[in-house]
Amino acid sequence: PPYKKFALEEISEWLSAINISAIRGHVEYLASLGTRATGYEGNLLAAQYIYEKFKEYGLQEVSIEEFDQPFSCQTKEVCLRIPSRGGRVIDCYPLGFCRSTPIEGITSDLVVVDPIELKTKNLEGKIALCAHPNYEYIIGKEMDGLIVADMTPWPTYHSLYRLARKGLIPPAVSISLTDAYTIIGLRTSSAYLNVQQEIGEAKAHNVVATFPGRTGEFIAVFAHFDSVPVGGAGADNAGGVAMLLELARSMAGLKLRRGIKFIAFSAEEVGSGGAVAYAKKHLSELDDCIFAINIDGGGAILGRNLLTVTGDYSLLEFIKEVVSDVTHNISQIYLRPGSMDSLPFNIKGIPSVYYNRNHYNTHSHHDTSYLLSEERLRESTEFIGELLKRLAQTEKLPFDRKLSKELIQRATENLSERGNTFP
Repeated sequence: PPYKKFALEEISEWLSAINISAIRGHVEYLASLGTRATGYEGNLLAAQYIYEKFKEYGLQEVSIEEFDQPFSCQTKEVCLRIPSRGGRVIDCYPLGFCRSTPIEGITSDLVVVDPIELKTKNLEGKIALCAHPNYEYIIGKEMDGLIVADMTPWPTYHSLYRLARKGLIPPAVSISLTDAYTIIGLRTSSAYLNVQQEIGEAKAHNVVATFPGRTGEFIAVFAHFDSVPVGGAGADNAGGVAMLLELARSMAGLKLRRGIKFIAFSAEEVGSGGAVAYAKKHLSELDDCIFAINIDGGGAILGRNLLTVTGDYSLLEFIKEVVSDVTHNISQIYLRPGSMDSLPFNIKGIPSVYYNRNHYNTHSHHDTSYLLSEERLRESTEFIGELLKRLAQTEKLPFDRKLSKELIQRATENLSERGNTFP
């Protein structure tokens, strides 16, 4: 096929241009900003950095697009303490978009409950410890607090943005499975909890740049640069943004049939807010978008590469062929509705690939830049680059540029479950 002929002629020269030192530099800078969550200074600093790099690499129509985005911001160090055990402090994270405790915190009886008991049991004046809770059961409920036992060796940050329109749950924190069993084993009778959060609306920013082609059609390739309010967010998603920037730099000078839109989204962690804001602002332009590539999770040393393909079987076969030609290690390829920031594009009928290197430190302080591998970052960048070039250069797409009504409906439902709507 024409796309394969082009790739075989050009691939060696292009692969040698991948600069792993540049990728590592992007990761280190973004991770050094601390939290890049909406409403925090690191979010704007990250956007400005990406903007400057796009300009430096000679891309066109580079801009920062501002939009309003709800946010949940921790205003004081969260604290969970066990008074009945000598004031033992338990490592925890606050849940985003929950209510705050009184400023001095609150000490209450601690009860261990089954998830269904959150709905059926009178928990007024209690702090409940529970695994796998259904948060909708306790929206607006009169209870003093909730402790969520994560099935991980450390706490994981959870955002309840999707429920915020319905109301806020009581003050809540997450703890590790080990600490949950310690609390239970000690027969703990009470807990002290202090959660202070500001919930409001802030300015968030997308960064958009154009790599021109000879036709009006384009491919959208994007990664989100925001994070949750804990950790340096190395794999999720400084690694993905670093790959995006290196793709933009290394493709300079290539003459392509179709253009490429490089987009760095904010507010992915709060309902894919950046992707929705972009899609609404550029709604008419999306008619010329023939494909979307979402890079989310890049470079983790321990992990596995997963692909979610949203389209028909001809697209799936094309993706499998690229994987085979590049000899990239993909653990699983799914054919199903899109994920995260791909969703607004899918709702517009645009096929997509969601590239994710699944790892084990998501949304915690353990997601650091030190746990990213240069080899994994290079492999992933090369794979996305090869996919981009084949799509950009082939005269006729090797798949149909359309989605079934069922896939579009599922994408609409998935976005709604994330707490957002489009169009």
